[in-house]
Amino acid sequence: MSIVAGSSNGRLSYNVIGGAMSVHRALGCGFLESVYEKALAAELQRRGLPYSRQAPMSVRYRGELVGRFRADFVVDNRLVVELKANAAISPACQAQLLNYLRAAQLPVGLILNFGAPSLEVKRMANSVGMSGTENPSKAPQMAPITQITRKL
Repeated sequence: MSIVAGSSNGRLSYNVIGGAMSVHRALGCGFLESVYEKALAAELQRRGLPYSRQAPMSVRYRGELVGRFRADFVVDNRLVVELKANAAISPACQAQLLNYLRAAQLPVGLILNFGAPSLEVKRMANSVGMSGTENPSKAPQMAPITQITRKL
């Protein structure tokens, strides 16, 4: 399945991944996540993509505010982007992104891992709660759309 697949979210994901590849190509691995965050912000701006950095989000349980968090990026108000500088993308990183997508009620997210010799990308979709009428007793049913690993 191609990320570009004709959808606007696919094109947006493709453009952000391209920006991350440019950053990784220039900086390589080994820096702190904050360095890659600043570099990706500069690259997204260079590409003319609207984004919020350290975007504040809220977690609600049955209508009650129970927590707050910050997503590394929300691009064009529809794509959550989480950055990592780890040896690999772990199941915990994937769970974090899925929870962020649910809380933000956004359809798609990316994990970009700059910590490996090759940029690692995981694209995941939120298939629960998009209508705003999620059943709180229902377990999340989110599945990865695709995973791309690019060797630079």
